[in-house]
Amino acid sequence: MNRTALNVLSAAVIAGLSGVASAATYSWGLDSVLATKTSAAGFVTETEYSKLQYSTGGATMTLQAYADTGASSAIEAAYLTFQGSCCVGVTSRETGNNGNNETTGSATGSNTATGSARSPEHSFDNAGRTELLLVSFDQALSISSLSFGWAQTDNDYKLYAFNETTNSFASTGAVTGKTLGALGAGWAQVGSAFEGTQSGNTGGTRDTDNSVYSRYWLITPGGTDGVRNDYTKLSTIAAKTAPPPSTGVPEPESIALMGAALAGMVFVRRRRQA
Repeated sequence: MNRTALNVLSAAVIAGLSGVASAATYSWGLDSVLATKTSAAGFVTETEYSKLQYSTGGATMTLQAYADTGASSAIEAAYLTFQGSCCVGVTSRETGNNGNNETTGSATGSNTATGSARSPEHSFDNAGRTELLLVSFDQALSISSLSFGWAQTDNDYKLYAFNETTNSFASTGAVTGKTLGALGAGWAQVGSAFEGTQSGNTGGTRDTDNSVYSRYWLITPGGTDGVRNDYTKLSTIAAKTAPPPSTGVPEPESIALMGAALAGMVFVRRRRQA
């Protein structure tokens, strides 16, 4: 090994000493068995929940549902339901008077449960009125991807994050009584996805392509086209932490690499001396 090669190897060892920090990643499968559930008396005869909580790897995620079914499209509480073993849907106070019926009952404008949830309105959808999913984490994370176990017509979405740097969620974060067009201080749309007409009842994973980190997020069906109804059932939410600053302490993998490099340098030098 010549001197140039030794210099390159030495530089690699020095670079390894700086340490490489990496972000932690989390993935929550929206399975009924894994959830801590808060039951509620909602709008349909199926079991509904006002809150679902999931924990994995030391990180906790809480889900709550809303819809802009109030007067003048004001946002109000909706409910979460499990669709099969893998997915979550939403039921809202949506009737023939303010959108599409959520139930199999008659379209009389009644706001009470009149039957079982209609298909496909039992999904997470924007047909008639738009449903929202509030995602709360116990730490600042960036939602990195959304997986849909089922979709019909289309499966676009919009993603909003709350900025806690300059705003207090306790003061301005609550969405009840607001509208999608005026969510208030702190909320901002950070991404959307549109991929044309959904072919068949299939879902898939959609990367969110954002670098925002927050404890509070909103997901709504509907992407950039704003034409087709989006019927989806969420199956997985993945998120990541921000990469921590380098501490100057190498990770175990870096230590092993440096050890091998140093051993190689010693071996080469001994051969040359012999």
